[in-house]
Amino acid sequence: MPSPQCLLIARDDDDWTGPVLADASESLTTAIAHPDASSIDTSAVRVLVGGPPDLAHWVPRCPSLQWIQSTWAGVDALAPYLDTGVKISPLRGVYGQAMSEFTMGWILSIQRNILTRATAQQWQPELESGLNEKTIGIMGTGTIGKSVAAAAKTFNMTVRGLNSSGADAPGFDQTFSNEERLEFAKGVDYLVSILPKTPQTDSIISKALIEQLAPNSTVINVGRGNAVDETALRQGFDSSKLKAAVLDVFDIEPLPKDHWYWGHDRVFITSHTAAPTPSSAVVTVFARNLRLFLAEQPFDTVDATKGY
Repeated sequence: MPSPQCLLIARDDDDWTGPVLADASESLTTAIAHPDASSIDTSAVRVLVGGPPDLAHWVPRCPSLQWIQSTWAGVDALAPYLDTGVKISPLRGVYGQAMSEFTMGWILSIQRNILTRATAQQWQPELESGLNEKTIGIMGTGTIGKSVAAAAKTFNMTVRGLNSSGADAPGFDQTFSNEERLEFAKGVDYLVSILPKTPQTDSIISKALIEQLAPNSTVINVGRGNAVDETALRQGFDSSKLKAAVLDVFDIEPLPKDHWYWGHDRVFITSHTAAPTPSSAVVTVFARNLRLFLAEQPFDTVDATKGY
């Protein structure tokens, strides 16, 4: 079988493959391969589609490769290929609602003590304050961050944003640059990280930053696991600075069974489930980008200098 021009790397339960295959086949010879497949001629492959961890070992096998469409938002598994001239498109603009639901659901659960009340075995008349006048600090002011900010505003929260330059962003009361992150963190009740994995975001939730948060604050990480300094997080609990941590992403996944997170009663582990990828989004984003790619027009790709 001659080499396809477009190769979809997919697992048996990936339900985006049929519509994407149909779209791609109108313009390019297209095939589907399992991530572990080996006997495929890839000499003419111009386009790869799939999850970054599955695609990573296919890239060197495709000498004619021009474009990669990720079916994930994060593309850190493809970081070694950012400066090779291959265009890499993340799945962007489709996770805002899911991330907002997850984030605000957990914030409400913690602020209103819902988890404890759900398992109460005796009368507990103590009242909790609501979110009015609480401050949320959102690390990352892109499309997901803006969606979370809008959701927080419906509860009258003060919304701060952190990005690399400190540029203003719609929906945020204030924005801070990375260099101003300690000022950004001062008095924050709920710290939410939506940051990608880059060298600049390694351990950005540090001891110094946690110390600036409000008493009894909460850390929520739905970006990438590298953002959290685990030692600093433990110290935050030991000093009673932190009330809770909701962690969806980790440096190693699945999280090892002997990790201290599992045994801590104020750490909530959600196993990278914050924002499932809707198959329809993969189809829509791929179709739009493919049309522009074939027309040699600009389309949404990762900035190689930033890594996202």
